[in-house]
Amino acid sequence: MKGIIFQESARWKKPFLVLLSALFVVGLLSGCSEDKSGVEKTALRYTEAIMTGDWETAAGESAGEQLGVMLLLSEQLAQTKFTADLRLNEVIETEVDGKKAHAIVHVVRDMSIQEFGSVTDDRQLMLDLYEVDGKWKVYRVDVLFEQ
Repeated sequence: MKGIIFQESARWKKPFLVLLSALFVVGLLSGCSEDKSGVEKTALRYTEAIMTGDWETAAGESAGEQLGVMLLLSEQLAQTKFTADLRLNEVIETEVDGKKAHAIVHVVRDMSIQEFGSVTDDRQLMLDLYEVDGKWKVYRVDVLFEQ
């Protein structure tokens, strides 16, 4: 009798392990895509805010070094009179590694500065992000390419 029970359980062991492994992999992949999606959404909100002069939103999406810059310059930045039409705000690359991430965003805007005239601003920004209390925040910004 014991041999029959052992053979029955051994027959179901392999499919069960395969199913369990598949569920684990799906869980990992869905977790990665959620992290990537969160990073991309934060990067887009941040770049839209800084490119259109919404300094309050930009500060809210910032942490660490970048938050310090935003708080230090927010009064001066708010006094700058400009209008901006954001034509392109697109994440072109994202890399997530645990609680750290990098995103490269391509931004194109038409900007009119009251005392200087109009200009088209075309640049790629690399944002370093950290997860803080379950939310992605921009920690540092570097200009990679500017036209």
